[in-house]
Amino acid sequence: MSRGKRYSPEEVIIKLREAEALQVQGLNQGEICRQLGVSADTYIRWEKIWWDAC
Repeated sequence: MSRGKRYSPEEVIIKLREAEALQVQGLNQGEICRQLGVSADTYIRWEKIWWDAC
């Protein structure tokens, strides 16, 4: 079974910045994930890893 696409650190940061812009527009988490093309679990994991690291 395929695990899906692996994103580089640069791609993750770009997607998280896009997510931040979508949040400002008033989109909820489900809509943001759909726009980014990632699962909610992936999005939450990215937020925990990358925003806590900054």
